[in-house]
Amino acid sequence: MHHDVDDSFYLLSGQLAMRCGDETFVASAGDYVSLPKGVPHALSNVAEQEAVLLQTHDADSFLTFIRRIGIPCDQPRPNPASLDYAAMNKVAGQTGQPVLGPPMPEEEARAIIARGR
Repeated sequence: MHHDVDDSFYLLSGQLAMRCGDETFVASAGDYVSLPKGVPHALSNVAEQEAVLLQTHDADSFLTFIRRIGIPCDQPRPNPASLDYAAMNKVAGQTGQPVLGPPMPEEEARAIIARGR
């Protein structure tokens, strides 16, 4: 969830299962998605193709988060299992986007994708 920004992005490639509040939907390449501030949301990529998003925000809190935990694109990508999610979640809370729960379960994501077809 983000306290002070709508979480908006253009999906350049891939497909995502999305949950925003009580609503679920599928975002596919070419979709523009805007999730309102203050509403918990989750997304999951269950496809083999990498999801690439171009994010836009009207405040710098999310940029501050990315600057603190991000990895420059010219550096090798780490294995997701090696990331310190507890530390990233702490920084997320400090910068205005607290993590409110666990990641979207793969079963839920697959069900959302199946309904969206």
